[in-house]
Amino acid sequence: MGKRLEREFEAVRKKMEEAAIRLGMDHPEVHRLSKRLDRLHNQMLWERKALMEVPRRGRDRFYRIRRYSYYLRETSEGCG
Repeated sequence: MGKRLEREFEAVRKKMEEAAIRLGMDHPEVHRLSKRLDRLHNQMLWERKALMEVPRRGRDRFYRIRRYSYYLRETSEGCG
């Protein structure tokens, strides 16, 4: 994950905390900073997910369903 993104996240978080103390939790500036912090957090999560994914080689894996699975039924016990 990018260090620039982490530094920006911490800077915005600190600004939001200071604005909340100074202006109150319901102030529009605090809400704006909170939304910006959410966007940065989502971006960090997407980057982390991209680093964790391993490219697949070949075809996707398919899981076979049992041949006689149509014999399975749902029952409603205790209803009615």
